[in-house]
Amino acid sequence: MNNTFVTKLTMTAGKISNNKYIAAIRDAFANTIPITITAAFFLLVNNVLLDPKTGFIKNMPGADFIRNVGTQAYNGTLGILGLLVTFMIGAKLAKEFKFDEVIAGIVSVGSFIALIPNVITTATTTGSNVKITAALTQVQTSASSMILGILAALIGTRLLIMFNTVDRLKIRMPESVPPGVAKAFNALFPSFITITIFSIIEETTLTLTGMPVPDLISKLLQAPLVGGFQTLPGILLYVFLSTSVFIFGIHGAFVFGAISEPILLSALQ
Repeated sequence: MNNTFVTKLTMTAGKISNNKYIAAIRDAFANTIPITITAAFFLLVNNVLLDPKTGFIKNMPGADFIRNVGTQAYNGTLGILGLLVTFMIGAKLAKEFKFDEVIAGIVSVGSFIALIPNVITTATTTGSNVKITAALTQVQTSASSMILGILAALIGTRLLIMFNTVDRLKIRMPESVPPGVAKAFNALFPSFITITIFSIIEETTLTLTGMPVPDLISKLLQAPLVGGFQTLPGILLYVFLSTSVFIFGIHGAFVFGAISEPILLSALQ
C-alpha cells in the first residue's frame, strides 16, 4: 500500500514538473537567479546597513553614493523583473512547442504592455494629481506585476503559436530571403492578432469594470496570494509541502518552485 502511494505521488509530481507551462515558468525564473541575487544584495545593503534611520553603518563616508548605486542596481534588476520574466516565459514556452523563442518572447512583452493602461495618475509636489500618457511606472514593470506578466506570456504565446499554424496567416517569402527575415514575416499576422486581442481585453475590461487589467489581477489574484505567503501559516504550509515530499525522493522546491517563486518575489518588493 505504501509503495502504491509513493508511486502515485511520484507520478503526480513528475507530471507537474514536466508540464510545459509549469516547466516554462520554472526555467524562466531559474534564468533570473543572477539578477535576483544581485537585487537581494543591494536591498540588504540599502535597507539594513545604510538605511538613513536604522542602518548599522548609515554614517559611513560615501553612504549616500553607495545607496544611490544600490537604487540604480535595483532599477536594473527587480525594477524590470516583470518585463524580463514575461519575455523569458514566452521564450521558454515557445521552445517547448518548437517555435521561435525570440519572437514569442517579444510578443509576450508586447501583450503584457498592451494590458497596461496608457494613462497613469501621479501626484505633484503641490499635492495635485496629474495624468501622464504613454508612460510606465516601476510598479508595472517590476516584480509587483509578475502575475500579470506570467498570464500574458502563457496565453499570448499559445495564441501566437495557434495562429501561426494557420497557413492563410503566413507570408511566403522568396527563397533568397534570409531564414530569419522569412520567419519574422511568417509571424507577422499571428503577432498582430495576438497583441490586438490583448489590447481589446484591456479596453473592454476598463470600460466594463472601471478598472484596468493590472489592478483587477492584483485585486483578485496577486494580493490574496502574496498576502497568504506573508503570513506564518502560509509560509509553514509551503515549507511543509516542499520538504515533506523529500521523504519520497521528490525534490519539493523543483516541483513547487514555479508556483511559489513569482509570489515570493512579489512579496520582496
